[in-house]
Order: sequence, then C-alpha cells, then structure tokens
Amino acid sequence: MSIRATSRSIAWSSIEGAGTSAILILSTLTLARLLDPAAYGAAAIVLSIVIFLNLFADRFFHDVLVQRPVLEARHLHTAFWSTLLIAGIAVLTCQALAGALAEVYDEPKLEVLLRWASLSLALNALCAIQSAHLKRRLRFKKIAIRNMAAIVLAASCAITSALMGWGAWSLIIQQVVLSAATLVITLVIAEYWPRFVFDKSCLRDLVSFSTKALSANLVINGTSVLFLTIAGYRFGTVVAGQLDIAWRIIESLRFMLTNAASPLMLAVFSRRQDKPQKLRASLSEAIELHTLAIFPICAGVFVSIDYFIALTIGPQWAGAADIIRAVAVGGMLAAAGQVFLVLFKAIDKPMLGLNVTLAGFVVAIGLVLIAPIEHAIWVGLIWAARFLVMLAFSLWLANRTVGYGVWRFSSAIAPPLVAVLTMATLTSLLNHLWLSAVHEAIGLMLVAIAGVAAYFASLLLVYPSRSKTYARRLRLFGKSV
Repeated sequence: MSIRATSRSIAWSSIEGAGTSAILILSTLTLARLLDPAAYGAAAIVLSIVIFLNLFADRFFHDVLVQRPVLEARHLHTAFWSTLLIAGIAVLTCQALAGALAEVYDEPKLEVLLRWASLSLALNALCAIQSAHLKRRLRFKKIAIRNMAAIVLAASCAITSALMGWGAWSLIIQQVVLSAATLVITLVIAEYWPRFVFDKSCLRDLVSFSTKALSANLVINGTSVLFLTIAGYRFGTVVAGQLDIAWRIIESLRFMLTNAASPLMLAVFSRRQDKPQKLRASLSEAIELHTLAIFPICAGVFVSIDYFIALTIGPQWAGAADIIRAVAVGGMLAAAGQVFLVLFKAIDKPMLGLNVTLAGFVVAIGLVLIAPIEHAIWVGLIWAARFLVMLAFSLWLANRTVGYGVWRFSSAIAPPLVAVLTMATLTSLLNHLWLSAVHEAIGLMLVAIAGVAAYFASLLLVYPSRSKTYARRLRLFGKSV
C-alpha cells in the first residue's frame, strides 16, 4: 500500500470519526431535550443489550476478514452464512428473554422495546461481511459517506418520532433505521456478493482467530454495556438515562480527537520501537499533546454543565449534572491512558492493553455491584475510578516494558494539568461570584470565554518555552490529518 493511499485512508477515517461524533452529539442533545431521563434510560438498557449481542452477530468475523493475509471467496461465503446463523440465534434470544428482562427491571415496556430493537441484529448481519470486505480493500471514503448518511437519516427519524411524543421508541427507531439504512447503502456500494458456499475448514480457520478478537472486544466494549445494565437495575432507569447521556456527551467529544490521533501515534511509536530513548520522548510528546487538547474540553464541561443542561437538554436533566462531572473527570484520565494502549499495540504487545482494560472491567463491575444506591453520583465516580486504575496499571507496564516511569509521565502531563486547574478555578470563582444570576446563554458564553482565556494564558505564563512547540506540533498534526 502506497503512502498516499495510507494518508487518504487515515484522512477519511478521521473525517468519519469527527463527522459521526458531531452528528451524534447534536442528535443526542436534541433527543434529550425532547425526552425525559426515565424514557432515555429504558431505551439505553435495551440498546446496551442489543449492542452487546451485536459483538457476536456483526463483529465476530470482522477483524479476521480485514487482517487475514490471504483471503479467498470461500472464506467470505462461509463467514456470511455463519454470521446470519449467529444473528438469528441472537434475535431469538432477545425474543425469548424480553419478558424476563421486563420483570427483572420491573418495567413492562422493556419487553416490547427489546423485541423490536433486536431486528437491528439481523439487519447488521446482512451487511457485516460486505463492510469488512470494503475495509479490507481500503474503501474508507465509501464507508465514511455511508456511515454519515445513515446516521443523519436515523437521527432525523428519531427526532421526528420524539416530536410526535413516542418517548423511548424514538431511540429504538433510531437504531433500527440506522441498521436498515446502513444495509441498503452497503448493498449499493458492495464489492462482494455472497453465494451459497459453506466450507468447514474455512470456518475452523476463521473461528480460531475470531475467538481471540471476540474476547478482546467483549472486555473492551462489554464493560460499558454490562455497567449500564447493572446500574439501571440497581439505581433505576432514570440514573441509567443520566449515565448514558453523560457518556454520549463526553465520549463523543473525546472520540473525535482520539480517532484522528491514534493512527498517527501508532505509526510514530512503531517506527521508534527499536530506539528506546526516542520512543520515550515520542511517548511524552504524545501524552502532552493529547491531554492538551482533551483536558480543557472535559474541564469545560465540568465547570459549565449547569448552564449547558439548562440551555440545551432542559431542566429535566438537572439531576444528571454530578454524574456528567464525574464522567468528565474519567474522560481526562482516559485521555492520558489512551496513549499507553496505542503504545502496547505499537511494540507488538497488545495483550498488555487487554490486561489493562480487563483490570478496569473488574473494578467497574465489582464496585457498581456493591455501591450504595442512595446516591446516584456513585455511578459516575465508579466510572472515573475505572480509568484511574487503568492509567496506574498502564504506567506500571510502560515502566517495565520501555522504561517510561512516573517522573516522565508527570513532566509530560504537568502543563495541561496546571492549565486546566487554573481554568477550572477561575471559571468556578467567576460563576460563584458574578454569574449565578445571569441568563443561561450569557453565563455559558462568559464561562467559555473566561475558560479559554485562562487556559491559554496559564500555558503562556507558566510554560512559555513549550507554547511555541505546541503550536508547531499542532500545525503538523493538522497537515497530516
């Protein structure tokens, strides 16, 4: 693959990540304005189950089909029919257990919501292999356009449904329309068409790799799914809705930057893995620049969330403020730890990253099972604690593998941390002393202006020599993307 083709692939992947995240944020805020937390939480619980089963139905063969050095048509055909079988089992499972889910949560509407939401599993399965084939052939432009078009259509249908007063059904409709639109567009742009061929030897080859990839996906993606379902069971659908909206706001913002930066970090770390000193220097620089971009976003949400809620999603979500603040802190910890996960891939030790994620999984699920249910803030604090444990474990592993210790990490993270603490302190004082009585829109605008000014002023005053380096590196990053 040529450098030019690689650059185009990274560019379109970045465009897709930023575009889909922006669309999802706007649609999330609009839907939250139209729905109450209980309806949002009920749909979130149902969709979390569907998303979990989708790891089996849609993603089981994805990685092996994209990464396998030699791929024959019979592999694709076998994977297609196997995926349909898995999806069929998943749909039947949802239909059979829908009644039990409603009884466990004491929410009768969950039964019918799950029955209809499970249709997306079958729709996703019908185009899963074609999507993997497109990615293998580096058709990232087609994939990006398809995904953004499907998300826009699904969001439009969901908002229309919410305006008509359909409540939790709006989010279920969004999921089903998203899957249906993705299927239709994929069939138009597909470069592979299945035939009725099933090879047992091919299935064995594919499964041997896919089970390992599935295990990783279950740990990485299953944490949030299981966490939400347990939180919804113990704390109720209102808290589940508040947690889900916090994730959608914070994680979408963080993903827009992480999705663009991760391929570049992976390329740099891979080239320097045989040069320990340069690798450690690159790691420090990546941590500093990554947190430099994400810390002020999360801190901005933290200090302005009351204005933000009143102005965008409405007073019915006022109870979500503390959970969103805790998730924002978790987003900052995740931003610092994400660089280490990329490092472990670059030095060909992905199992270290999986172990880190597994540690976070154990902490999050264990604590949410025993947390006192009197205070919903515990849900957000536990989620933040998960990333704190992952960061500490990652740092310990990085020290053992590449000699990257606590002192180097502290030096790298100090500039954005000092700047963001200065920003948070000044904006909090401003809000407490002068802005408590102003209109929400004016308050949000003034807090944003003061926060940006305080952040950059503190960087210039405390770390003047690094400010020019930041500007130069960010310009290079922009050109590369």
